[in-house]
Amino acid sequence: MEKLIPAVNKLQDVFGQLGLDSPVDLPQIMVVGSQSSGKSSVLEAFVGRDFLPRGSGIVTRRPTIVQMIQTKPDKLKGEQEEVDKTVEKKGKQQEDETGKDTKYGDEWVEFLHIPNKRFYDFEQVRQEIEAETDRTTGKNKGISPKPINLKVYSPNVVDLTVVDLPGLTKVPVGDQPDDIEKLIRAMIMSYIERPNAIVLAVHPANADLATSDALQMAKSVDPEGDRTIGVITKLDLMDKGTDALEWLQGKVYKLKRGYVGVVNRSQADINSHKTIQEAREAEKRFFKEHPVYKNFADQMGSEYLAKKLSGLLMDHIRKCLPDLRTKINSQLKEKQKELLKLGSALGDNEDIGAALLSIINHYAMEFNQALEGKAHEVISATELYGGARINYIFHDIYAKELDKMDPFEDLTLDDMRTAIRNATGHRSSLFIPEYGFDLLIKKQIEKFNLPAQTCVDLVYNELQRLAVALDHDDLARFERLESRLGEVTGDLLRRLKEPTSQVVADLVDMEISYINTRHPDFIGGNRAMTKLFRSMQAAEERQRAAAAAAQGQPQNMPQGSGYPPNSSQQSPPQGSPTGPGGRGLPPPNQQQQPQTTGRPSFQGPRPQQNATGSGPQSAQPQQATNQPYNYYSGQPNNNATEENAVDEQDKKLEDGADDISLYNVPEHIKAGNGRPLNEREHMEIEMIRTLLQSYFDVVRKNLQDYVPKAIMKFLVLKFRDELHSELVTSLYKEDNPDELLQESSETTERRKELRKMISILKRASQVINEVRESENAES
Repeated sequence: MEKLIPAVNKLQDVFGQLGLDSPVDLPQIMVVGSQSSGKSSVLEAFVGRDFLPRGSGIVTRRPTIVQMIQTKPDKLKGEQEEVDKTVEKKGKQQEDETGKDTKYGDEWVEFLHIPNKRFYDFEQVRQEIEAETDRTTGKNKGISPKPINLKVYSPNVVDLTVVDLPGLTKVPVGDQPDDIEKLIRAMIMSYIERPNAIVLAVHPANADLATSDALQMAKSVDPEGDRTIGVITKLDLMDKGTDALEWLQGKVYKLKRGYVGVVNRSQADINSHKTIQEAREAEKRFFKEHPVYKNFADQMGSEYLAKKLSGLLMDHIRKCLPDLRTKINSQLKEKQKELLKLGSALGDNEDIGAALLSIINHYAMEFNQALEGKAHEVISATELYGGARINYIFHDIYAKELDKMDPFEDLTLDDMRTAIRNATGHRSSLFIPEYGFDLLIKKQIEKFNLPAQTCVDLVYNELQRLAVALDHDDLARFERLESRLGEVTGDLLRRLKEPTSQVVADLVDMEISYINTRHPDFIGGNRAMTKLFRSMQAAEERQRAAAAAAQGQPQNMPQGSGYPPNSSQQSPPQGSPTGPGGRGLPPPNQQQQPQTTGRPSFQGPRPQQNATGSGPQSAQPQQATNQPYNYYSGQPNNNATEENAVDEQDKKLEDGADDISLYNVPEHIKAGNGRPLNEREHMEIEMIRTLLQSYFDVVRKNLQDYVPKAIMKFLVLKFRDELHSELVTSLYKEDNPDELLQESSETTERRKELRKMISILKRASQVINEVRESENAES
């Protein structure tokens, strides 16, 4: 177990030697406190030497990692023999400031930034810390988060590693920015928020514990106090009659790791050159003789604190060691995988052409796999990728957009009425003219062109996106090749898009060019008329029921059933919507009569008129007649010819045009001339709306099927099939393939960083394995 702390020290050195932050969270003790709280004095008491910078204002301006290593006699002998060889080789001896020969000194310091050099003079250590701080932060009180690493070898220390962080200050001095307090707090938080960090919160006894910045920051990252130890300094400077017993016992603010009280050297002791050893003896006497602290003297003082921290750190490392091993191995595999993706730099003797052809083949294969949904390495469970996105465009964007299209968009009743009238020319039509239907449906079919062309654009953009997003490792290495590949794929896509757009436009034009009224899905004229009559009959039934309910009479009352006859039960006049000759139904005695005019007679609603043509209808029942009813006029065909009835209706169509005379023909004439629809026009428009709706659905269904097929045939699959040959033709046969395979500077630097990191992680893994082997040997 005694190798645990040295193992972590080695890990710290491994990551610090090359100026890299530790990729794993190493167990360390972070010393936090406000300016002049006694942090430096506590650390010097651990070491037993004066070696940290002192002065007014902020002194510790960079984090200082102090690794204390206890030297053993046999180890010290071996280390000294190594020093002897070095001294003999150089032909000189190292001397301290007093000129005393310290060749055989048993205490020394080594800096990570000055390898293979020992400092036996601790005053020189102080000077080197100040010099190294100034090299990074300047000489006017600047700060930096970059740590200074040093090792202290001594038989008088315990194995311990602490990180002395800058003291909290509020007022900027020198070159410090106005937000110096915020910057220092952020720096401290970046160290103590690590889960494996033990926080040593230092607070002076002559200040209220409730104002402790160190405890406040420790609580923010360790609210339960599981990894925080409190240190109360300057207990000898408290006012007479007061003590910090309640603080030390955790009655004011409880910490699971507890508190330790220490007594520092005063400034007068430092000025009088009082040694650390003398200060330790004075500290022991203080606690043994103090009336309050004497019962806890064995749990107070710097020596006890150092041993407690060493044991605590060792236990903490033991708990963290398995996780450290896992994280280091995971980091190592991750970096090795990234380096493998970058590949090795192409040598002068390698076949550049073969390497280029291999990259082209791999890229084309990856595109095909992404399109077919076989790119397992990049397929995500969180979003659609590759060909699945194109499928989404076809079925969830384009098809749904067509489903939302209104067959009567921008088509008014006047437009339909005008189209019908224009299609008849100078004649008066007997039926709905087919040319009017063609004119209207072609106008509506043209509206399918915009969503179809938009679908082409969406798929084109998706192919571009996929070509750029392919995560091919070699492309990141060669910027020139990546750029040229993008140009070639873009040119190919643009060449294929134009004919694809033309094919899609032709599909819409094909639908316009021939209106197939015999399409099996088209409703046709006969079925449309039947549907219309049925809807009219249903409407008539609803009107009859509403009229009967309004008069308070029961519906469908049988005749001759004992009810007294009244006017409402008698046969209404022909043309009444509630009588036997109502909408869609012929008179009772006409239902069984065969047609005698040679063409069907359309029965329908007739205007309700009395003898004078207006006012309430006569209560006299109409006599049954065998004359057929004309659908348009709603009156009996007294001349027994449908032609006369139709001519009569055509004449009525001109009613309401009182402002038009022989000598006053308007320049622009509307079909309706501002009047409402008459019976005939209402029937015609309902009929043509049914036909338009049916044929619009036929075209919609066709284009939902054929437009995606055309895009796949002429754009997607053609691009896939021609991609490889296009890349080979454009790239492989270029005069200077060496330029295409020239790596970017970022790739070269990244490869160097990865190799460096892999080497470091391997050394770190080796250190962890040595500790594990040592544990197995002990067990």
